[in-house]
Amino acid sequence: MGLIKQLRDTEPFNRLPDEIFTEFSQAATLKKIPAHVYIFNQHDQPTDFLYVIKTGLVEIVALTPGGGEMVVDYRKEGSFFGGTPIFTNEPYTAGARTVRETECYLIPRELLLQAATRYPRISEYFTQAIYSRIRKLYSEMVSDHTQQTMTRMEAYPFKKRLSEIMSTSVETCRPSTPVREIAKQFTRGDVGAVMVGTDTNQVAGIVTEHDLVTKVLARDNVDIQQMTAAEVMTPDPLTMSTDTFLVCPA
Repeated sequence: MGLIKQLRDTEPFNRLPDEIFTEFSQAATLKKIPAHVYIFNQHDQPTDFLYVIKTGLVEIVALTPGGGEMVVDYRKEGSFFGGTPIFTNEPYTAGARTVRETECYLIPRELLLQAATRYPRISEYFTQAIYSRIRKLYSEMVSDHTQQTMTRMEAYPFKKRLSEIMSTSVETCRPSTPVREIAKQFTRGDVGAVMVGTDTNQVAGIVTEHDLVTKVLARDNVDIQQMTAAEVMTPDPLTMSTDTFLVCPA
């Protein structure tokens, strides 16, 4: 599977124009890494590359207060890692180690930053607030070597996947659904957000209570009878697969 094919199928690159994929493909280098080798360690300075896995398997590992390691995620063919420090200019929050022989495409940092300048969705993906908060929480926990912290780490669901903690089923609507009907869904389902899906069951956007307040109720000259989900939704929300671990550093 080539780099262009992999990126076309992967958030946040899956909606970018062809020219970006061509630039990435021309600039990327292919590197083969033996099994059980650290590509980088936690707290290392960035290597200035985004790693996209062509073949193989990589585990993301974090240090525990006792000096051991904890596997917090796995990255397989088509996945990428090492991108967060490119946008934060911080050391790696976790290490990356090959499980078996792995080939990775290496995309240079400068090219990724240039693309992010033209298409902000790239940088938004890597710097979204929820990851920053979780990384900060983890850093605080591992810096405290008390027994209380060890207890908290055992209790905190670092090894849980999203499928184990998420709420199902979610409320959904179509882009043509009137906002008045969406407000009723909020009430009936006791929820604060509704996913907007296309006819092919792709996620087109999300409508939240905040969207209704700021884009409908707080505006003058708005015809609430005519407005639809497509007009008020936040398009292209970030998504994750159900097998993603709760914490995904690096």
